[in-house]
Amino acid sequence: MIRKRLRFFKIEGESVDDPFIKQLEVAAEAIKADEKWRLKYMQSITRDQDLIELGKSRKEIEIAKKMIERGDSITEIVELVNLPVKEIEKLKEEMSNN
Repeated sequence: MIRKRLRFFKIEGESVDDPFIKQLEVAAEAIKADEKWRLKYMQSITRDQDLIELGKSRKEIEIAKKMIERGDSITEIVELVNLPVKEIEKLKEEMSNN
């Protein structure tokens, strides 16, 4: 039902008679005007991006650890993961102490 109604979205300059589309337009305008909502939205986007970066960093560390265990050189590890040499050296030292 929604899919059928969405085909009536207006092209700029055209009007739409569908009540569902008019409700969407009213809701969208209310959200655009709500500063608190926009702030919360931007904060959630920033938090999501931070969590994505944290996940990527953890994955890079996990890959580096596996490569260290496998006996790969620091040069080989640096070529494949996005970590500084010093961080890889620190990981290697921590792993040898455990």
